[in-house]
Amino acid sequence: DMIGAAVFHSGTIKARDIALAAGAQGHAKVERGTLSAAGYGEGRGGAAQASGGSVDVFGDRGTMTDATVNVAGSTGGGTVRIGGAYQGAGDAPTASVVTIDRDTVLNAHATAQGDGGRIIVWSDDVTTYQGHISARGGPQGGDGGFAEVSSKGLLRFQGTADLSAPLGERGDLLLDPTNVRIVASGGNAPGANAAARVGAVDQSSDGDQSDNGTPGGGAAADDDFTSINTADLTAVDADVTIQASRDIDVQTAVTLNANRSLTLDAGTSGTGSITVNGTTTTSGTAGVTLQAATDVDVNQTITAGSGGITLRPRVDATGLSIAGGGGSSF
Repeated sequence: DMIGAAVFHSGTIKARDIALAAGAQGHAKVERGTLSAAGYGEGRGGAAQASGGSVDVFGDRGTMTDATVNVAGSTGGGTVRIGGAYQGAGDAPTASVVTIDRDTVLNAHATAQGDGGRIIVWSDDVTTYQGHISARGGPQGGDGGFAEVSSKGLLRFQGTADLSAPLGERGDLLLDPTNVRIVASGGNAPGANAAARVGAVDQSSDGDQSDNGTPGGGAAADDDFTSINTADLTAVDADVTIQASRDIDVQTAVTLNANRSLTLDAGTSGTGSITVNGTTTTSGTAGVTLQAATDVDVNQTITAGSGGITLRPRVDATGLSIAGGGGSSF
């Protein structure tokens, strides 16, 4: 019976595919441990020729503390899933709370020629991410991988992601909580109702008890906003998509590094808007896309690279500068 079990791991596990499953009410925790499903096959001359395997860490709570997860492979990175599958969908169990500390590394890059792998970090209520994701394309060719760091509720995003590719296309990072504010500083400070939820999680995150007081992943209250610092976005080496089931509010200037595109997608639940009160800038080959279920309200300058500017569906633009050479659509 794994319903309320705890799975704690330290040390090293090596296998083609690894699954730590703590059950529907259990706690899966990796502390100062390594889970390695890296590719170990051999080709001509004994050179490694395998793609990476898979690592799953599932439970009602998932905690990674000073942990290393390695699914790198010479012909392509593998798959890491912590707390659930892509957007919490499918048959994989989902976590209420996932915490990844600043000393944790999730590695799914290609070490020779191949594409970076796929890394998913998901929770139904609260995800705290301070770690380091790497899903780079191979140095001899290949595209960057894909990473999702998300929650159905509140997301604290304070880590890094490298989905670059020296000889291919840069990969994609998806952040998709309920509501999002992009701020200059003080990011990841939740609204009043969200703060109560985080407090309940913080008090119960150590030990092996359930997160009493943390609601089970329902719709967030109006002030349940995830606040993301612009510095954290700038540190990402990937094309960035911020997808909110409700609203996105850009409160400060956002400037991504060259050739990194930005997509803001609000209202995936059927209602939601985007408000831009800070200048938004991409450059090089990058573009900017703003799309919402209801309004896209632009009150500051948007400047894009050759990828152009796309706004959907309704636009109230009082200060819009189109500097992209790739054309724009409205």
